[in-house]
Amino acid sequence: MASRVLVTDRVGPTVEVERAVLGELGVELIEAPDGAEPTLASLARGCVGIITNWAKTTRVVIDAARPELRVISRTGVGVDNIDVAHATACGIPVTNVPSYCEADVAEQAMALLLALTRKIAFADRSVRQGRWERESGPSMWRLTGKIIGLVGLGKIAREVIPRARGFGLEVIAYTPSLLKTATAERAAALGVRPVDLDTLFRTADVISLHCPLTDQTRALIDARTLAMMKSTAILINTSRGGLVDEVALYEALTTRQIAGAGLDVRVAEPPAVGDRLAQLDNVVSTPHAGYYSAVADLQALTAREVRRVLTGQAPLSVVNPNYRKVDKWPLSG
Repeated sequence: MASRVLVTDRVGPTVEVERAVLGELGVELIEAPDGAEPTLASLARGCVGIITNWAKTTRVVIDAARPELRVISRTGVGVDNIDVAHATACGIPVTNVPSYCEADVAEQAMALLLALTRKIAFADRSVRQGRWERESGPSMWRLTGKIIGLVGLGKIAREVIPRARGFGLEVIAYTPSLLKTATAERAAALGVRPVDLDTLFRTADVISLHCPLTDQTRALIDARTLAMMKSTAILINTSRGGLVDEVALYEALTTRQIAGAGLDVRVAEPPAVGDRLAQLDNVVSTPHAGYYSAVADLQALTAREVRRVLTGQAPLSVVNPNYRKVDKWPLSG
């Protein structure tokens, strides 16, 4: 009987890329029809691997696949949809793909910024409706001479830096490690000015989020931090929806406490029909699409991590390096 790998939800239009990578081992891919926990748990039984995009890979799903389960591979960077702690306790490596879409998501952040500051989306809708008006709607302003504040300074944020500077923006950034180790030389090499978080919120004309979603960063953007921002400030989020308290953001946008928001990610994806934030003229929304221009690369890289584990090799990107060593018996191809 062929070894099986469960695909909880597709990231691409088909799983042909994954099938091509894992087919060399004679692996059968099992596609879940939905992401409900009972469905996934039922299909996970006997699977040696799980490839997951957004579906919740819970303790129940993991336990259903044991003892055969050898690896869980996330098609993306963040792993907040996976019970990593339980996988670690079970000796199961959890892999991700941290290096596949840095430029793509950085460009998405800049596209959202330009769409807001040049009011592209608003103007396009206006022209389509037969109006030729420059004065109506949100204000338009130039980027040159403004300040962009990056919350987080990982690979995507570092791709934003040269793009932002190319538009004449000064770049400030906050990350705990940068504040602790910052030297004039390192900051200059990165092209940023390190600041503390409160200073960033108070100073930046544009705040762009590039940090992971953790217990410490959940609802980082809330009523308190929004109140610190300039009334002309724009918030960009291409990271994780849970970084933002969306009720507080709606209040800040409708009272003009801040000027606008560009959102590629939301707390609930997709948001509910009639979602209030999506209806605002000073919000530009995209459907978590920043990474999508690199989706074929993502599929292949994810499947290769599964293949490495199943053939007894060490995966390249493990998010839980303390996982207990599993058996060393590779699959024969």
